[in-house]
Amino acid sequence: MDSRKKTTTKKEASSALTTFYLFIYNGILTVGWSLILYATVNQ
Repeated sequence: MDSRKKTTTKKEASSALTTFYLFIYNGILTVGWSLILYATVNQ
């Protein structure tokens, strides 16, 4: 039971890290598309 709890903690940490990277990735995409739209509108 102790090892199972340890595995769950490791999995949760990995999940949190994945969520963190996805958050940054989505932020970069949002900024990128915003710049593209801004440039297109202001041509």
